[in-house]
Amino acid sequence: LYVAIGAAKGLAYAHARTDDLGNPLHVVHRDVSPQNLIISYTGEAKVVDFGIARAANKILKTQADVLKGKVGYMSPEQAAGQDLDNRSDIFSLGILIYEMLTLRRLFHADSNVVTLRLIQEAQVPPLGRVAPELPPNLEGVVMKALARDREERYSDARALQVELTRILHTIEPAYTNNRLSHFVRELFEVEVKAEDERLRADEIAENEWRKAEEHGQNTVWTAETAAGPATVAGEATGATTIAAPKRWLTPAIAAAALVVAGVAVAIGLSKGDRPALL
Repeated sequence: LYVAIGAAKGLAYAHARTDDLGNPLHVVHRDVSPQNLIISYTGEAKVVDFGIARAANKILKTQADVLKGKVGYMSPEQAAGQDLDNRSDIFSLGILIYEMLTLRRLFHADSNVVTLRLIQEAQVPPLGRVAPELPPNLEGVVMKALARDREERYSDARALQVELTRILHTIEPAYTNNRLSHFVRELFEVEVKAEDERLRADEIAENEWRKAEEHGQNTVWTAETAAGPATVAGEATGATTIAAPKRWLTPAIAAAALVVAGVAVAIGLSKGDRPALL
């Protein structure tokens, strides 16, 4: 639920974007899917890759009958090639939430044609029947997000975020990003350790470079990357060559390494391995 709340928050922000004059851009992501939802090592869920997002004032001319987005996570109107608004993203997020809670695919068939037909029909098995251990009030929220008629869905992602937050607080009032961060760091322990070591090596290299500058040495940046600082004295020029620190290595790179975030992680785990409902 915490991951879903973070995703809804991100979509609400994107949907509310305006131009320089304050006019709504009516941004639609159009590809809300497991691959575009990540969790950082700090336990924050983020919606990424707005590569096919569309704003109402940006006319995109594409080849006829070509659908943009991953088939299994489209909305009924998207599968039918109709015009989209923010409620299409809400339906796609509803699919993700349903799959995270039940650990099963919602719209999936042997061919894309059949999958598209299933989505347009939007026959969703009741959440309470598939996962009876879930809170009853959660079913109403998820099923509203998955309404076939967009007029019956949440009007905006903020409303969905509020409802999910209310339910989470009744189940686990003290749940924060720290618990999700702990879970992710345990899951990716090897990757986290390797990343920490790279960051430490980069910090050492940067400190050595700064020390060289402070002592007035003629510092030459190189493209070398070493486990630690490497210095070579230049006999002819008296210059000191120091491996340039990797300034581009940021926590964002670490976050991007978590492909599929909580969604793909949850779906890949067994019910016994997932952190309960959270």
